[in-house]
Amino acid sequence: MRFQWSPSATDVFQLITPEIDGNTTSSLQLNFKHFVNDYEGGYTLKVQISTDDGNTWDDEWTITPNNNITAEIITICLNEYDGQEFNIAWVFDGNSMNINQWYIDDIIVTGN
Repeated sequence: MRFQWSPSATDVFQLITPEIDGNTTSSLQLNFKHFVNDYEGGYTLKVQISTDDGNTWDDEWTITPNNNITAEIITICLNEYDGQEFNIAWVFDGNSMNINQWYIDDIIVTGN
């Protein structure tokens, strides 16, 4: 997935997964690779989880870049969502003119 500055707007942008069934799963974990091509900072990137069809969202990972972020793998423990259905959102919050691109790839949710 690639988020980029154009068209420019100041807003909250979300990429939301379909509902994930964790009802019979434990030790949930999210892994993804990302890379940020920054322009001038001043925005926030997040991963959020919702267990109520997107009515409310909990922040599970947050970063406010001020420079480029080279490709890295992010691992997030989702144990608190074991046995539940949930959605995951990757979120850009701010002025899209302040970023060139945010790349997200190799998304994997695992559990037992």
